[in-house]
Amino acid sequence: MTEIKQVFLIFIFYLFAQLPAMAVWQTQVLPEKIKILLVVALMGLTTILVGEDYRRKLSLKLDDLGLHLPSLPEIKKHAAVILACSAAGLAWFSIYFAVYHVLFPEAYAELMKDSTGIASSLVEWQKNSPVSGFAVLAASQLFLAAAEEYLFRGVIYNYLLRRMSWQKALLWSSASFAVFHLNLTGIPIYFVGGIMYCWLYRRTGGLFAPVLAHFFYNFGLVMLGESLIIR
Repeated sequence: MTEIKQVFLIFIFYLFAQLPAMAVWQTQVLPEKIKILLVVALMGLTTILVGEDYRRKLSLKLDDLGLHLPSLPEIKKHAAVILACSAAGLAWFSIYFAVYHVLFPEAYAELMKDSTGIASSLVEWQKNSPVSGFAVLAASQLFLAAAEEYLFRGVIYNYLLRRMSWQKALLWSSASFAVFHLNLTGIPIYFVGGIMYCWLYRRTGGLFAPVLAHFFYNFGLVMLGESLIIR
């Protein structure tokens, strides 16, 4: 299918675009806080740039993406469903890893040992410097959520929607969202998350709702951490 080949090309471009952020994260020269800020900035900006490049190539108009600042009544109208989607995502995360723990105890134990990612560093920053750490944590999660929603719901879903039914577009864009994260263990989590954000995008007609739901989910995941794991 031409549509899937196009999404695959976006995936390859996306991978190359993320190389600078990966390189910065691996360096030992920069102070930890500077490194965190640079990595978040590079990850978010490159994701937006990939989305914007393909939006132009695929002849998608900004107006078609539902890219607008919501009014207060609009936020109030959809607040309950936004929070419900975030809570459902966190519940699914907890249930998934509870089952994973039972089925693959050794792999689960190895997974729990890995605490060197950027999320762990953000939590450590917040613990050591509550005010600045909380601000950076919240801002980074909102920025990354907005960047990912622009690419996956705004560009990829709308591109697929022009060429297939909305149900197929929802499933294929959610699958791409899962694969693009390059986390084999987390694919079911990202796939379900993609479905929820896409449904929310379709329900509200704008990117603000999935961005907020994605942000609350990411923020909750980072802040609650292992407390979500059912042992």
